[in-house]
Amino acid sequence: MATTRIGTINRLRRSSRTVGIGLVTLGLILSWLADAVTAGMTLFGIGAVLIVLALFLATGPMPAPPGRRRA
Repeated sequence: MATTRIGTINRLRRSSRTVGIGLVTLGLILSWLADAVTAGMTLFGIGAVLIVLALFLATGPMPAPPGRRRA
């Protein structure tokens, strides 16, 4: 009886260690993916700002609206 109980405990301990390693690996992969997505969004945001700046510089200063023009 005691040997089977010890065997069961060892088996549970081994499987929980495997589950723990799996969870840690999954957490690392998920955090890496989140970092990659965040970096991608940051790069996309910087690219969008640069495109808007380039368009603004290419078109020159925006003309004043017709109703607001003063002589």
